[in-house]
Amino acid sequence: MSDRLQNQRSELKYHVPEEKARRIRDYVQAYLEIDEYGAGQPDLSYPTLSLYLDSDALDTYWHTINGDRNRFKLRLRYYDDQPNTPVFFEIKRRVNHVILK
Repeated sequence: MSDRLQNQRSELKYHVPEEKARRIRDYVQAYLEIDEYGAGQPDLSYPTLSLYLDSDALDTYWHTINGDRNRFKLRLRYYDDQPNTPVFFEIKRRVNHVILK
């Protein structure tokens, strides 16, 4: 399973209206493989549910709000609400423009 882990990636985020996002998705489908978890789902999608952890002083929140370049997030993530679904503990870290997870 280690071949499926992400060691690092560059990440850029954009605000895109829903209709434009659908058109982008339709265009890129010809160039991408369908995610095995979304393959049998409506709209080829599935929920991503996250619980972020922070200190009493909200340190990780404030690092994000302040735009600190080198910061991290702690989260629990799962993909459906079935009782036997695994829950993943993740440390997501940004070092300059690179995301480590």
